[in-house]
Parts: sequence; C-alpha cells; structure tokens
Amino acid sequence: MSRFRNILFLIILLICSYDFFVRVLSPINSDMMPIGENKPSIHSNRLNLLHTDKSQLLTLAYSPFFDEKESGNANDTRNTQEQSSGSHKKALIKNKQLELKAIVRSSGKPYALISVVDLKTGEQELVKVETNSSIVGLYMTIESQTKVALSNDETSINLMMYQPKKKENV
Repeated sequence: MSRFRNILFLIILLICSYDFFVRVLSPINSDMMPIGENKPSIHSNRLNLLHTDKSQLLTLAYSPFFDEKESGNANDTRNTQEQSSGSHKKALIKNKQLELKAIVRSSGKPYALISVVDLKTGEQELVKVETNSSIVGLYMTIESQTKVALSNDETSINLMMYQPKKKENV
C-alpha cells in the first residue's frame, strides 16, 4: 500500500511541476527569443478610430437628429405669450420658466409652490405664492388640486402639475 502511495505522490508531483513549467517558466523563456525571429506584437490589434474628417461628416449627417438646447428661448417666450389659453406644465415668461410643484390647502390661506428658473443665470428658486398674489407680473388663482391660473390684462396661462393622459375612444 505504501508503494502505491509513493507512485501516486510521484505522479502528482510530476503533473504539478509540468503545470508550473508551462504557466510560469514558459512565458519567461519566450521573451528571450533569438534576434532573427520576430516577436508577436502586443499592440497588433489597434483600434480603428475615426479620423477627424470622418467624424465631422458623421456629425453633419446626424445633426438633424440632435436635440436643440437653449437655442429657441426667445421664440419659446414669444410662443408662450401668444398661446394665452390652454394648460401647460411649464411656462416661459420674461426670461423665467415657471413650473407648478405643489398646491397646499391647509387651515389657513391656500398657496402654491412654484419653481422659478431664471433662464439667463440658471438660478432656480421655489416660491410660495398665495391666492390672488403676483408672480412675475401675473396674478395667480388656484383652480383645482393640480391646476393654477396665471393672468394679467394681456395673457392667461394655466399651469398644471402633470399632464393627464388622454384617453382614446375605441
């Protein structure tokens, strides 16, 4: 029985030494190739990056699909003032973007929390506006739990907290 263990131990030792030689010593010896032989390059698989002219052509080709940001603010302000009726989630008035955040009806006077973003500076503030108070030159009245009306002599805008989904008639 002990002879069998010795043979088994010797076989396992040979397998382990062979594995060690293949994994550890073989890569070291492969770096020491004779000068005449070419080593395989590590960086042989270079990435095919786009040149600047090709990237500019692609940018021009896909430019109609890019979102335009901040480019139409003046037109948006004019369009919002022209659309004096209707319900909106956001309204642009005098270079300020108004968005209704909440309507609070507590034991006191009801009020609305309106987010005011100055489009020139990018500053944002949350303003508490009571019923029949003025904000950005418009008087606010609360119409429902999710809707307020902003109006003056020239314009009338309804701000909503969210746009309800339109039901399809089937």
